[in-house]
Amino acid sequence: MCSLRGKYWYLAVVALLLFAPTALPATANMVITSRGSNTLDGTNVGPYTATINGVSTQVICDDWQDVTSLGSKWTANVNTLSPLTNGKTQTVYGNNQLLYDQVAWLATQILAPPTKCAVGKSCDVVGDITYALWELTGCSLKANPTSCQNNPKLAGTAFANLSGNDLANAQWWLASVPKSFASGSYSSFDIYTSNNAWQGTPQELIADPVVAAPESSVMILFGADMFGLLGLGIVFRRRLLRPIQ
Repeated sequence: MCSLRGKYWYLAVVALLLFAPTALPATANMVITSRGSNTLDGTNVGPYTATINGVSTQVICDDWQDVTSLGSKWTANVNTLSPLTNGKTQTVYGNNQLLYDQVAWLATQILAPPTKCAVGKSCDVVGDITYALWELTGCSLKANPTSCQNNPKLAGTAFANLSGNDLANAQWWLASVPKSFASGSYSSFDIYTSNNAWQGTPQELIADPVVAAPESSVMILFGADMFGLLGLGIVFRRRLLRPIQ
């Protein structure tokens, strides 16, 4: 006869290894690799492309008053959007859950834009939605609005740079932003805020989906987990086959 004593303890450990969630890092290494080819009023409206911990990701700028240059590299604080975490790290707009949900709503429209203008027949849909987002996140909403003073040309309203159908469409998009959201509506979004964001550069970015680590790191962790499971399997097998004393 063989002893089954301790069997379920080993199974519990295996289950924890298999199903334990992977936490996002507190910070991320950011590099802007492309600002996109879409411009409106001489401004790149994105989506931008950045590498986040080595993974190429489409990102949306929610911070019109600050500046990010192609090739910019920095370390960003990472905040989950839903629920918005704002304890150890600081976002540009503080602990403003509704505002960031609205930003995420507009970001989803930018990433999958309509093919027709909401008003008129000629407009830049992505640009108009982006300017609506920038109008939404004005200087007055910043947790520290002094960064706007570093860029006086950008410190006013974003809509002041538009006219005609583009202005009408941007206004339409801003008016269409929901005023409330169900909890967890944008739980897949994350916010990337530089420690220097309040000093004028670089901009705060929001992204969905977010890959928290490059493939190489993921594979290393996966290999480590498999190695651990193999070791547990050997111990578990010996435990099962140990004769009762």
